[in-house]
Amino acid sequence: ARAMKAHLRGGELHLRVEPTAIDWKARRVTLSDGRVLGYSQLISSISLPGLVRLVGEGASGVPDAVRAAAGRLRATTVTYVCAAARGPNRQPWHWIYLPEPEFHTYRIGSPSAVYAPLAPENTATFCVEYSHHGELSLERAEALAVEDLVRSRMVHSADELLFTRAREIPHAYVIYDGAYGEAKAEILRFLEHADILPAGRYGQWEYSSMEDAILAGRACARRLNG
Repeated sequence: ARAMKAHLRGGELHLRVEPTAIDWKARRVTLSDGRVLGYSQLISSISLPGLVRLVGEGASGVPDAVRAAAGRLRATTVTYVCAAARGPNRQPWHWIYLPEPEFHTYRIGSPSAVYAPLAPENTATFCVEYSHHGELSLERAEALAVEDLVRSRMVHSADELLFTRAREIPHAYVIYDGAYGEAKAEILRFLEHADILPAGRYGQWEYSSMEDAILAGRACARRLNG
């Protein structure tokens, strides 16, 4: 991010602020700090339902069919628990998948196993992930992470752990159910009409990689500058 900012020419970067409404006919965005900015072209990388909500908050609004379509889009939430432990990594794995029923987590990764300087000397770091539909609290995820780290033998005992800290990722994995295709198409048709370009994993409401996100950004730039 710092490297991208260093090469930014003729533009502005604003932190700790977010849009609260988009008026697509007037081409104005209202920000959380009270400012209203005009735009000539707009790219959105936030979630597709979130974008529909913001446009709905604007003076121009959205058609009822588009609002209903956004309500049919579904995704799972991922809660990831950052954990640190005394001692070096007990296992050599960068990450492991755990499909067995005795585990609550589906994946455990270890940044310090990938690159030791990512943790202080004689410590190890982990990321323990849980997929759900909003029913898992942060406190419960932290407790489960302790169990799963011990059960998977990534640590010898709970006493080795220095801390656990849970965070949520909403819209982590899009659900490709029967309503997905038609609902997404309805929204994209409206956004094309409103001249708003969605991009990236959240904006396009898809499962994709970091490389795909970079390619999507480049495609947007080429489209807007073409």
